[in-house]
Amino acid sequence: MLVLGDYSDFSSAKSKILKQKKQTIVFVQKPKQKKNKKKSPKPRSRSGIGVSECGAKYIQAIKNPFDMKVVGACVPITPARPSHKVTYRQRFVAHVGSAGYGFVLIAPSIANDVPNAYVSTSAYNATTANANAPSTSTFIPTGLPYKAGYFAADTSYQKPSVMGRIVSVGVRVRYIGTNLSMSGNVNTYVEPQHGNLNGASFDSLLSRTECPSFRVTRNWQSLVLCAIDTTEMNYSDPSLLAVTNADRSLLSAIYPYSNYQALDSADSSPTTGGCPAIIIMTGERGIPYEVEIVTNCEFVGLLTQTNLTPSHGDDEAAHIAMEAAGSTLREQVGDSVSWASAFTRSLSKTYMDHKQTIVDLATLVGAGASMRAMRRIGNH
Repeated sequence: MLVLGDYSDFSSAKSKILKQKKQTIVFVQKPKQKKNKKKSPKPRSRSGIGVSECGAKYIQAIKNPFDMKVVGACVPITPARPSHKVTYRQRFVAHVGSAGYGFVLIAPSIANDVPNAYVSTSAYNATTANANAPSTSTFIPTGLPYKAGYFAADTSYQKPSVMGRIVSVGVRVRYIGTNLSMSGNVNTYVEPQHGNLNGASFDSLLSRTECPSFRVTRNWQSLVLCAIDTTEMNYSDPSLLAVTNADRSLLSAIYPYSNYQALDSADSSPTTGGCPAIIIMTGERGIPYEVEIVTNCEFVGLLTQTNLTPSHGDDEAAHIAMEAAGSTLREQVGDSVSWASAFTRSLSKTYMDHKQTIVDLATLVGAGASMRAMRRIGNH
């Protein structure tokens, strides 16, 4: 026979069991899934070279001198003096002559009373580029601020009232005639040493390696002139040369890219400089081309004091740009591409070449020697 204890013991045991069950009940909450936030990538460390804002503007002035963003550009070499920065535009029309050739001869000038361009008319009938021919029109950059006389130095070694230099010069042409008359080619050429092209035959110029050829369209075809050496990067100081040859002294001051050559080689007292660049147009007689020239330049000297703005030095950018421009012509000829495209490609190659030449001191002389050298520098 089963005997149960009294009910008080049973009820107390039951309450204990219920308490234990209550304690074992656990509510498990499903954890919230965290949203995967895309982490912003860490900036990559840059090794090698970089350019300043002033240097970048100079590079852009060579790539595209026509861009309004390059107004106020300077040559960023040290010492970087405050300068009067000027951009001047000219527009006119050239024509193909009766012999089937037309041209724009460029003599970059920084004075406002001497010619900087010679252009063929429809009456031009020669097979050479002659700036002095009766059927050639002459253009003067009248919008520049200073006359040629202000650039002259005397024989007492005194600096002139104004000294200037070219940042870049852009020249471009485009066909503006009828569709029916559209024919021929456009050829652009800059003499590699900035020699004088006045009097050269068209056949000779068209056969040169650095003379790309483009089919005539209504698009612009351009060439760019910039410094080819450090002499052309510097302000032209004619004070020393004036002692021995005052004419050539002034010529170099107002025509920085003339290489001391006169427009006419037989001229013993030259007042106009040579033409280091040309655009040749071929096709039917009389077909017209719009021409635009942009001169970016800067000036220093006594007469510029009220117009000075700050300049900044960036020698690395200046020399990279000069090297890239020097190899752009061959890039342009090889693929018949525009100056801007060829310069961009050449600039990229030049930049990488410079970057690869930078050698860490630790790699060059060994980590131990590098640290010792840095400690010695710190102690001084």
